[in-house]
Amino acid sequence: MRLYIPIAVATLFDQSFAPWLAAELGGHGVPSSTLVLEFDAEGIRSELARLRGAMESLQRVGVRLAMCGNADVEGGL
Repeated sequence: MRLYIPIAVATLFDQSFAPWLAAELGGHGVPSSTLVLEFDAEGIRSELARLRGAMESLQRVGVRLAMCGNADVEGGL
């Protein structure tokens, strides 16, 4: 089973989010692989370089990411 949670794009860029999330998941015994964070494609159009770093941090935690909305983003991910 996976739990999909929508989050604001600004949350992806918060440097304290990934460590906080890892601690919360671990503290509650929730496997990080069950969590999928959804974010809106429209909110990242001008932030692709920053998004890569944010995605890498969250992937190290072990969560999955899902982009919703208009996925026609120039330059790709």
